[in-house]
Amino acid sequence: MSHVKSKSIPRRLMLHAQLSAGALLFCCLAVPWASAQQETQQETQQETPTKRVELPISEVPDIVVAAARKAKPDVFFKSAERSFWNDEPIYIVKGTQMRKLWRVYVGSQGQIMHISSDWRDAN
Repeated sequence: MSHVKSKSIPRRLMLHAQLSAGALLFCCLAVPWASAQQETQQETQQETPTKRVELPISEVPDIVVAAARKAKPDVFFKSAERSFWNDEPIYIVKGTQMRKLWRVYVGSQGQIMHISSDWRDAN
């Protein structure tokens, strides 16, 4: 019996060609998608300001202070921060009651968003 060698492409070259075609297809599809995701993240970061600004209580709008005092009437409010909550401007009105520090998160229209407290240090 004589063995006749067929003139076919070696298996390892076929595998290499398939992998190269797959890699090329992946790069064509993945690179534009990744760059689009990166642009979206950059736009979101630019649109959402995260900087907090400290304010004395005298510079906070009256409607915000009134809402905070209505929510926690026994708290002595003395400072505030202007910040953002779900891309909406809010004020974090801070005050004390005995040894507790209270933070009342109030929207710019006077709606209460959140209330939190924690114990102050003895110093």
